Amino acid sequence: MKKVFVSGSFNVLHAGHLQFFREARALGDSLVVSFPPADLLWSVYGKKSVLEDVDKMELLSSLEMVDEVVLSTDANAELSFLTAFRRVKPTVLAVTTDDLYMDAKRRLCEQDGVEFVVLE
Repeated sequence: MKKVFVSGSFNVLHAGHLQFFREARALGDSLVVSFPPADLLWSVYGKKSVLEDVDKMELLSSLEMVDEVVLSTDANAELSFLTAFRRVKPTVLAVTTDDLYMDAKRRLCEQDGVEFVVLE
């Protein structure tokens, strides 16, 4: 089974996120979406969460192309999803062309033997 993993704040879910999820899901058999809880979003990224964590979890989980939603729990801006990523053991990590932490994510994939895919 080919698992695809994506991460982001998804603070205001919009059509671009949905397209990203569709394209990422097409890369494998399942899609795991990770986001930082509100306290981590604030302490690490300086962003206030628009939704309560439980609401964001429910919203993301309800999307037909999303198979699992997990929390990013590491206080590291580049790899806040690291613990979840290593627990899930994905086959693919998908990012977008404007990902601020692309280099760190690419290095992680090289270290862990995970395919790294950049989507528009």
